Amino acid sequence: MKVLMFNHLPAPYLVEFLNLIGKEVELTVIFKDATSFDRENSWLKYDFESFNADYLPKSFFKKIPFMFKYLMGNYDLFWNADYSKFECILLTLWYKMRRKVVLMHADGGIPIPRVIDPVVSIVMRQAHFFASSGVECDKYYDYYHVDPKKRLYYRFTSQMQEDIDNNRELMVKREEYRTELGLSDKVVLFSIGQQIPRKGYDILAQAMVNVPSTVELFIAGGQPEENVKEIISKNNLNNIHFIGFKTKEELSKYFVASDIFVLPTRYDIWGLVINEAMSFGLPIISTNKCASAVQFVNEFNNGIIVPIEDVNLLSNAINQLIIEDTKRKEYGDNSLQSIQEYTIENMVEDYKLIFNEIKRRVNL
Repeated sequence: MKVLMFNHLPAPYLVEFLNLIGKEVELTVIFKDATSFDRENSWLKYDFESFNADYLPKSFFKKIPFMFKYLMGNYDLFWNADYSKFECILLTLWYKMRRKVVLMHADGGIPIPRVIDPVVSIVMRQAHFFASSGVECDKYYDYYHVDPKKRLYYRFTSQMQEDIDNNRELMVKREEYRTELGLSDKVVLFSIGQQIPRKGYDILAQAMVNVPSTVELFIAGGQPEENVKEIISKNNLNNIHFIGFKTKEELSKYFVASDIFVLPTRYDIWGLVINEAMSFGLPIISTNKCASAVQFVNEFNNGIIVPIEDVNLLSNAINQLIIEDTKRKEYGDNSLQSIQEYTIENMVEDYKLIFNEIKRRVNL
């Protein structure tokens, strides 16, 4: 089967996934961008081993021959992973008109009412099939009136089996890492995220005012926003530490040394860092606008979900898990056990089933 995909960026986990999928189908991927203003280029991955890749030109005049080439391409299936982009919409409509199969892929999704919702719904429903990451993604599809019978399911993750295994093995070094980081007798909270308003670190900083000062919070992913600095300074919160960008190996030490993972996001259509934290056996505290956290906590009972913007409930959740160490361990054990099947290899197996089901239904 010849497959054309439109996606956003060559993220490392995505390239790993596509390299494996490229062994199963003849795959070409159009990336909307080769780089991103909010990502270091070193984070991206460009070793495309099993699929062909191309980048959407920035220039309008270069886009015309570029799009013509792919509109005229002889592909059996168009795999749409960025339905909001005009070029992607054009490819969707064109391939549907040519009686080719269109598959929409969603990592997750959180319905947010917008004026353009009727248009989005019409555009989205042009696809023949819809890949869903689970219950929370289904709510997103429901909002746009996508037929449940057209949904096919996969487990979304950014981790290879090797990553899951390595993280589990590293957990035996907990006391070693805690000593190395000077945290032997501390309850440690950990978080990773871009330092932007959407991630909600101002809410977390305010919540820390009502958390014992003996509890240490480490936040990776850049330097704090000015309003977050002001909250920290005003309340003398000396137990909040921004550790900047860290390598994968450095982050592993903080994951292993920590007791609770907190993601105060105002909006994450999935939140892959939740998967990662679970692979280190950490209990989760996050918001009702983080799709992965909501799905996993509801399904696996591995943490606490609080409403966005609610400082008091966030601090209460943190304090509860600080005090109730038995509950903390139960949630952590549930995280570790339940995340074992969420590997890129299994995501590939799920997509192989998706492609086979599509072939069965449309006689490809």
